[in-house]
Amino acid sequence: MAALAADSAHAAQLFLLGAVQQSWAEDCSSDGTVVVGRDLAGPWYWTRDSWVVPLNSVAIPAGGQARVTADGRTLLCQAFDPGTARTEVMLLNIPTLSVSPVGSCGVNCVIRPSTAWDMTRDASTVVGLGSGSNAFGWSAPAASARNLGTLYFYKPSRANAVDDDASVIVGWNDDYNGFRQAAVWRRNATGAYTQQNLTTVSDTTLKLREAMAVSGNGTWVYGIGRGDVDSGVPWRWSVATGYQPILPNPMGSAIGAITASNHDGSMLIAFFGAGAALGEGYVWLADRGWLTLESFATERGVVIPNGVHLALPLNMSEDGLTIVGTARGDFGMSPFVLDLRSGATCAGDIDRDGVVNASDIGRLLGDWGLDTSADLTGDHTVDGADLARLLSAWGACP
Repeated sequence: MAALAADSAHAAQLFLLGAVQQSWAEDCSSDGTVVVGRDLAGPWYWTRDSWVVPLNSVAIPAGGQARVTADGRTLLCQAFDPGTARTEVMLLNIPTLSVSPVGSCGVNCVIRPSTAWDMTRDASTVVGLGSGSNAFGWSAPAASARNLGTLYFYKPSRANAVDDDASVIVGWNDDYNGFRQAAVWRRNATGAYTQQNLTTVSDTTLKLREAMAVSGNGTWVYGIGRGDVDSGVPWRWSVATGYQPILPNPMGSAIGAITASNHDGSMLIAFFGAGAALGEGYVWLADRGWLTLESFATERGVVIPNGVHLALPLNMSEDGLTIVGTARGDFGMSPFVLDLRSGATCAGDIDRDGVVNASDIGRLLGDWGLDTSADLTGDHTVDGADLARLLSAWGACP
């Protein structure tokens, strides 16, 4: 499926990546130029130039979520490790297609494969579901993972998200009735994580549902609403405030879930209702409240084709200018990339901020010898010719 976009090459644009059922765009680089996702065949990545590139020759379909580093070079996935003869959590270098295991997931690693659900933007910390059925957090400096544990004896837990400096990890802990209660692990002064399972403020026996996201600064935790509490709206929680419902419910009584937050929690993306099939995608802004994702995009000059619903937004770039997820329409389901960056770009402006400067040189030198978006001459290798072309375009784009 071709991109459905505004005519101007420099305008904000919507890209529908293809009518593939059960396919999700799940993360993007900080500048929005690299998007990663997965479908039933395995993970994939997308750029404007390459379109969708399957990675199932290297990685395998598994649980968890696809994540990519801020520079768009490293994908979090699962792959078969010949060294252990098991499926392991891996970091995949996208330009070279080489994989490296993150190492031991903690205890009981032979029971079942671990699945990764999130990582810091520099890939220094990975979190997810360990093979021993408990949440884990893996640290590159320590080159090992720790079992984050459970507050319900012998019941599973999972880490869904981690903040920018890995000081706060959020997810869920099954209670004895199988209810996935929101869980927060906070790093203390000794470097250990302490767990807290969350409840409402007014009734400490009323458990909050699964925590899905955390603000980059670690202040706010976000999760799925309950139909019997505050009309099903998603919630936020902080140490200072406790539970806060994010009212009002824009769809009446539909259950809502926050999927991503910016650094300070002033911008959120969410869905209400039954996901991509029947639900609706929303943006929440601290100064405006809830907006449908379609109206938010339209305000920024994006033409949304008739019948297309950006129903399941799953992640966004750190500046909120790229939002990814799964859309529905007459074609069925399709991963989408909503690029809200507008304005002039030019050859040499690798990070597409409208200026050719030191940031672009840094990206080019970091990709030296590779075939990436820093290849400005189209010869599939980043080299001196590309550097010369960048320098010739130095300054603001015309």
